[in-house]
Amino acid sequence: VYQRQMSKEGLQKVIQQEQLENLGLQ
Repeated sequence: VYQRQMSKEGLQKVIQQEQLENLGLQ
């Protein structure tokens, strides 16, 4: 469960970075 939670947080961070990059490109 702990690893799954960590991976979920990691995915959220990656998604946030992608969103920020998309905003920067626009």
